Amino acid sequence: MRRNDREIREMDEIFDVLQRCDTVRIGIQGNKYPYVVPVSFGAEWENEQIAVYFHCAKQGMKVDLIDHNPYVCVEGDHFIRTEEIRNGITA
Repeated sequence: MRRNDREIREMDEIFDVLQRCDTVRIGIQGNKYPYVVPVSFGAEWENEQIAVYFHCAKQGMKVDLIDHNPYVCVEGDHFIRTEEIRNGITA
């Protein structure tokens, strides 16, 4: 991270941010290209580790790719608000 003063390092803070996310996306190594997909999720923090659980079928592309390479990344979205802009004026 470029700005060390903005980095979150404490696990309880990281878990708090994750709990406020509306959606997470998992990134998986595909056969030729990365495969990124939004998923419904849950998370728990136990023994100083965060576990992220996501909804999926017992078979399919995600499961096949994870079986081939179990290393994935997780990105979370926290939706704050939208603003409507008309003629340069924020509504």
